[in-house]
Order: sequence, then C-alpha cells, then structure tokens
Amino acid sequence: MERLAVETNGWIFVASEQRNPQSNDSFWHYASPELVNDSWDSTKAMIEKFGDTVQAMLAYNKNKVQEELQALNAKYRSAIDGARCAEEEKIAAIEKTQRAEVEKLAALEEAWRIEAERAAALKATRRAEEERAAALDEARRAQEELQKKVANLDAILDSIRRGTFSESDLAGPQQND
Repeated sequence: MERLAVETNGWIFVASEQRNPQSNDSFWHYASPELVNDSWDSTKAMIEKFGDTVQAMLAYNKNKVQEELQALNAKYRSAIDGARCAEEEKIAAIEKTQRAEVEKLAALEEAWRIEAERAAALKATRRAEEERAAALDEARRAQEELQKKVANLDAILDSIRRGTFSESDLAGPQQND
C-alpha cells in the first residue's frame, strides 16, 4: 500500500476489524506517510473513530450498530461527493484558465508579427502553455485513477459490511495491461 501511495502521490487509509479473540488489538490500520504528514489530526481522528465504531459494534446490538454505520456511511458519501464536486470545479477553472491562456497566446503571436524583438518571450509563453496542458492531462489521469481507487475502497467497505471481506479484496479488480 505504501508503494501505491508513493507512486500516486495519494493518501491511503485502511482500517480493519480483527475478530481474533486471542488478539490484544481489536483492529489494525494503515495510513500512508503522505496522509500522516499532511493531516495527522484528521488521520488520528479517523483511527479513533474507527476504533470507536469497532467498540460500538462489540458493545451494542446489531440494529444500533447498523444505524450508526448508515449515518457514518452517509457522512462518508457526502464528503466524497463534496470532494468530487470540488475537483470538478477545479478542473473547470483550469480549463477556463487554459482557454484564456490560448487567447492570450494568439494575441502574443500577433504582437510577435509586429515586433520581432518579442519573439523570445512568445516562445517561452508557448512552452509554458504546453507544460500547463500536459499537467492538466496528468491531473485528469490522476483524478481517474483516484476515482477507481475510491470505487475499489467502496467495494471493500461493502464486502466488510456484508461480511464477505477477504485479503484478496485488497488486491482490487484485476487489470489487463
């Protein structure tokens, strides 16, 4: 998981209940170094909330736990939806900026035809626009990968809720390269 977090420059958090009566720990968790460095307090809160949830599952009847899990799931989905919406707005703003930069480039090209001494500055602007377009493409690919990972995590959470979770679920869907 750590290699995945490093390769994608992403945050990864996984927690699992351990139903071994001889174990001293009721659950285990993993938080990627990037997540811990960027937001230790939030990471700690997620760990504590998961621990509280596990304790609640052991202490309360199944219906009570299911109600709490549904409320947490609704909050989780709401947060994910909010994050997706913010990401879409960010991409729209980047695209708008890119269109404005393309228009600016056209104006610079006209000025270049008029004033030969501005040719070097115009070439630098073109390179910057190409790099920005490449960065935007990379950001889109990263967003698609993140959405796939979120879907995979959703599937893992569903299998945990259904009680069908196994270690093979952590591998995610098989991909054909």
